[in-house]
Amino acid sequence: MKIYLDTNIYCRPLDDCTQSRIALEAEACLIILQLIESNKLKTLGSDILLYELLQTDKIKQSYVMQFAKFWQSQVHFSNKIVRDAEIIQNKLKLKSRDALHFVSAISDGSQYILTCDDEFIAKTKKFGKIKVVNPIDFVKEIL
Repeated sequence: MKIYLDTNIYCRPLDDCTQSRIALEAEACLIILQLIESNKLKTLGSDILLYELLQTDKIKQSYVMQFAKFWQSQVHFSNKIVRDAEIIQNKLKLKSRDALHFVSAISDGSQYILTCDDEFIAKTKKFGKIKVVNPIDFVKEIL
């Protein structure tokens, strides 16, 4: 199974886990990252993902970038990716970066996008080409 991880999935284990939802998401993200490390799940990277990861603080960068070696491939910006993202952004009323994540994941055949962003999940729920889910729901579904 091929999945695409939004930036917040990589970073969630380093967030303040005093809120129960964040703690549960962090635990789910760690399970997912372990499954990727053990080659039980395939994941990919993208230029927008790399860009966002490089915008995080140095501690998160050093932690998160170790997972880039597990990417099966990386979707690079192209005229088609940007054009398709603009169409999706307008159609689904997504933020531009979310639209780029969405199109990148679809273009490389991912079956899921995992994110902690409720708005992203809600706006893409009816699109149908790919499932956009919270990491907790994904772990429940695959286990």
